[in-house]
Amino acid sequence: MSSLLAPTRAKNVWPIMIERAKLYLPVSSLHLHLDALDVLSLTGDCSGVPAANVRQLAAARILELLHGSWSPRGGKVFNDFRSDWRLRWDAADPDERVKMEKRCEAIQPNPMQKWMVAGAWPDWSKVAVPVDVGSEHVHKLLFCLPADANFLVSERLKRWALDSVTALLALFSHAWADRYEKFAVSFSPEMAYFIALEAVFLREDPVEELRGALLPAMEWSDARWTAASWAKFTEGREAYANFLPLIGLSVAEVVDRLTHLRDVEPLVFRG
Repeated sequence: MSSLLAPTRAKNVWPIMIERAKLYLPVSSLHLHLDALDVLSLTGDCSGVPAANVRQLAAARILELLHGSWSPRGGKVFNDFRSDWRLRWDAADPDERVKMEKRCEAIQPNPMQKWMVAGAWPDWSKVAVPVDVGSEHVHKLLFCLPADANFLVSERLKRWALDSVTALLALFSHAWADRYEKFAVSFSPEMAYFIALEAVFLREDPVEELRGALLPAMEWSDARWTAASWAKFTEGREAYANFLPLIGLSVAEVVDRLTHLRDVEPLVFRG
């Protein structure tokens, strides 16, 4: 955000902001998450540009970056994950590792080295999002990943939880600029997924008691939901809540950012 809003001598700063947004690359998923929080705080006027426009620009770039990580077609995050084999290896005791090595030796050519360095991908037939899903729908992609509950384990679960909330924040920043269309006139897909993600990660009630908040988004998708999917929503919430204190934040502070924007730019209906 600091680079997007850096001072410039140009009289028309909007084209410069657009170019800066295109060039923005976060150092890590954590930095992207913090930037998504900062975007929520933009109100009023930003160097002569309405804050709502700047929020939409920044949020769109955040969603693009999330899409680059999680897209079914070439998402970069999957190669960084440990394979199922590597997860089992890392958790195994010495005796179990000997058995795993022998199983690999029985296969020719021996696949062990390949399996140790391979990444991990979800079963897209269960997640059921289009292969060419766009960045504007990355929040739907992330919301549907628990349909493959076996995929969301270990560091995969933690990264999914963090990026899901990043998507939630960016979705809200982007959609709130058009709040009378997206949050007032009708029950839009953006509203459904925002309500669902907010319920999963930012509410205190048990996920099982929030079915009414999640079901519209679940029904809007073609994902193959199971009982294990609900468990993954709960695990994701716990992973995010446990992570925040490590960076000096809390769920309540994240909620405050959302509430602040609603208060500063409220929905106002006139009779």
